[in-house]
Amino acid sequence: MVRPDKKLAEKSAIALAPRYVSLLRDFQKGDGRIVFPAEVTAIHGNVGSYVKLYEDERRIGIALLLAILGEKEFAHWQKELEAASEVEQQAWLDEVVSANEADVESSLDKFCLPTTAQEWAAANELFDGLSDEEKNEETRRASFFWSFFFSSFFNFLSLMVPPCQNSCRLDRTKNVGAMKEERIGTIRAGIQG
Repeated sequence: MVRPDKKLAEKSAIALAPRYVSLLRDFQKGDGRIVFPAEVTAIHGNVGSYVKLYEDERRIGIALLLAILGEKEFAHWQKELEAASEVEQQAWLDEVVSANEADVESSLDKFCLPTTAQEWAAANELFDGLSDEEKNEETRRASFFWSFFFSSFFNFLSLMVPPCQNSCRLDRTKNVGAMKEERIGTIRAGIQG
């Protein structure tokens, strides 16, 4: 199985980190908690199966590719990739991982969520104008995207929180005998900023 070169993967993660930090700061509102906009919260409630992507982290990337390419194009692309030699696959993977930061930024800038009620209404109106077949295709692609987004976002967030921050703090609980094993006490998981 081919894997991205570790140094290229680290470089890619470092390049994308500011995007995730920016998202985190946009969502973080008081009390050290992340609060999604109401529309995103509603979507989150409807895309509960994204947690299954954690069973094999490669599924997270596959969800993004399915969102971008669609299922038919993804199947075609997958056949082409499987027909390539391992050397060709590795070269392709390294090229993708080492993409020019400007190209990545440009691609990410093309996608933005509506931020106002008017923008959400316009997006819904555009969706309502699609044929039933197009609606079905776009709904499936959106499901893949949101599965990618939530799993990727929370996975990245979990990497940002030091393990010592996600533990029972005896000085912050009313039950002095609180222990992790008993699952008693306050769990502190806020991001230090």
